[in-house]
Amino acid sequence: MAKRLTDTEIWEQDWYIDLPNKYKLLWNYIKDKCDNSGIWRPNKSILQKIIGEPINLDEFLSFVNIDKDRVLLLPSGRWFVKDFFIFQYGDKFSPKSQVHKGAIKQLVANGVHPKEILGKSLGEMQNYDLEQIKEIAYSKDIEILKKAYLNPFERVIDKDKVIDKDKKKEGLGENKILQRAIKFSENGEFAIFEDGSKQKLGNSQKVRLMHDDLKPEDVLSGVIV
Repeated sequence: MAKRLTDTEIWEQDWYIDLPNKYKLLWNYIKDKCDNSGIWRPNKSILQKIIGEPINLDEFLSFVNIDKDRVLLLPSGRWFVKDFFIFQYGDKFSPKSQVHKGAIKQLVANGVHPKEILGKSLGEMQNYDLEQIKEIAYSKDIEILKKAYLNPFERVIDKDKVIDKDKKKEGLGENKILQRAIKFSENGEFAIFEDGSKQKLGNSQKVRLMHDDLKPEDVLSGVIV
C-alpha cells in the first residue's frame, strides 16, 4: 500500500474551507491517485461514481486555483498538481534518488520542465531543454543523471584537486604539465591550446560557455566535464 504525506494545515486554509464538500473529496482523491510527480488523468465518470453526485471539472479548477495555480491543465489533457513534488520529497533535488528520477520521467513525458518546480535545485539540468532531460532521465545509468546535475554556477571547483584526480585517473606522471586553453573554436565545440592541440568541451563546459561563464583558461588539458 502506497503511503504519502498529508498536509494537516489544509483544514485552516480559506481556499479549502470554501470548497463544496464534493470538491474537497475530489481534491483529496487527486492527491492520493496522482503519480509520484503530481500528474493525474481525469476520468469524470469514475469520479462521479466515487463522489456520488455530478461534478464539473472546470468549476473545480476555478475553485482550487482561486488565489494561486494549484492544478495546471496540461496539453495532454492530464492535470498537474504543481506543489505535489516539493511537498512529498522536499525542494532539494537528489540525483542519487530513483524516485526523483522517476518523477522527472513523468514530468518530461507530459511536457513539464522540472525547473518549473525545482528551479536551481535541479542543478545544471535547469539549463537543458526537455529533449535533453528526457534522454538523461530515461538512461538506465543513474551516473548519467548525477553528471548532468553538476552545477557550475553554484560550485567552486578546486582546480588543483581536479588536476591531481586527473593525473591519477590517466596515469600521468608528476612531470606532466597540464595546459590551459587560450581560446575556443568558432563553433564553441573545442578548446584550443597554445601548442595548437584542441580538446572537445564537455556538456558542463558547453553550458557555462553558452552563459558566458567559462573562460579559455578555465579549461585544462585532459579535464573534460
